[in-house]
Amino acid sequence: MLKPTVIVCDAERDVRANIKSYLHGDNYEVVLTQSGEELLNGLTCLNCDIVIMESVLPDRDGYELCREIRAKWNVPIIFLSRRHEEFDRVLGLKMGADDYLGKPFSLRELSARVEAVLRRSKAVILSDKIKLGELTIYPESYAVSVNGESVDMIPSDFKLLLYLANNLGKVIGREKLIDAVWGIDASASQRSIDTQIKRIRKAIYRDDVHFAIKSIYGVGYKMELIEN
Repeated sequence: MLKPTVIVCDAERDVRANIKSYLHGDNYEVVLTQSGEELLNGLTCLNCDIVIMESVLPDRDGYELCREIRAKWNVPIIFLSRRHEEFDRVLGLKMGADDYLGKPFSLRELSARVEAVLRRSKAVILSDKIKLGELTIYPESYAVSVNGESVDMIPSDFKLLLYLANNLGKVIGREKLIDAVWGIDASASQRSIDTQIKRIRKAIYRDDVHFAIKSIYGVGYKMELIEN
């Protein structure tokens, strides 16, 4: 089995070296970069499974770089930062990061977070359906089932659920969800997205299912798989 490939982007040599040594021991392939330009080149040339990046880089603002990456690549991102304020964490999530870890950090915790983010980002996508635990979505027929039981869903709710499923593990802001479901010129409000999410949860949630649509305070929502 191929080892997952991790690109680490951090200006501090010791941080890069320590992460590489630890993640190698946990059976990851690790590619080290120290600037935004090197990171983008790595993503262009490599089949990367996850990015670990600093929020402050010598040539780029890490938050803006995160947004640029998210627009081009479907790859999970973990932020590292010496900024510990709630504002910075929320900003990182808004820009598309999947997780945020303050410096200094435990290498053991970082490895656990890498494993968790990778696990949440993996959906079983077959030729005609998307399967997330007990939930199955059929994009072409606008059909949904949970544990084989058909679920009735209006088209706009289906589109929202499908968008979240296709971006499994990613935090999606309310405005982006509005654009995805209703179109960029739509008059739908952020409150309408909240109402849709409540309706979707009511339709698909069951006891002991292993998927969830999580609320990220001040940002939006993400869909993820839950451990057994």
